[in-house]
Amino acid sequence: MKKWYVVQAKPRDEERAELELANQGFTIYLPKIVVEKKKSNKIQKVQEPLFPRYLFIQLDYTHDDSYTIRSTRGVGSGLLLFGGTPAIVPDVIIEDIRSMCENSTAYPKPLYQQGDTLLVREGPFKGLIGVLEKINAASTGEARVLVLIELLGKIQRLTFPINQVTLA
Repeated sequence: MKKWYVVQAKPRDEERAELELANQGFTIYLPKIVVEKKKSNKIQKVQEPLFPRYLFIQLDYTHDDSYTIRSTRGVGSGLLLFGGTPAIVPDVIIEDIRSMCENSTAYPKPLYQQGDTLLVREGPFKGLIGVLEKINAASTGEARVLVLIELLGKIQRLTFPINQVTLA
C-alpha cells in the first residue's frame, strides 16, 4: 500500500528533485505558497516552497525501489528518517496542505502587515524603530511604507521606500 513520505532536497533544489523523481515514475508533491517579496523597491508576488528543502513522495516502501531516491539529482540525504525509520505522513495531512496552498494564491502572505515593528536600515533615520501604519504603491510602481516613529517625544508619520526597512 502506498503512503506519503518526506524527501529532503538540497538547498534551493526542491524543483529539480521534484522533476527528477517524477521522471522516475514516483508521485511527488512539492507544496508551494504565494508570498510577497521586496525586489528593487517594489513588492512582487512570488511562489516558493512551503517547506524549504522538503517535498513529499508517495510510494510503497516494501515494494518500490527507494534506494534510487537518495542518488537522484536535487535530493539531499534521501528520505527523512526518525530512529532509522522513514517518516510517514498521513493522507489527511497532505490534503490539508494542498488545501492551504490552493488558498495562498487567493490570499498571498503579505510582506508586512499593519502593526508590524520595522527597523529603518538606511538613510538619516537609520537605526530607528517604528510601527507600520500602511503600505502605499506610488504611481511609478515603487512601494513606500508609512511608519509611526517616536521622535522628540511625539509620534511622527514618516514615509520610506520599502527597501529601506525590515522587520525588527
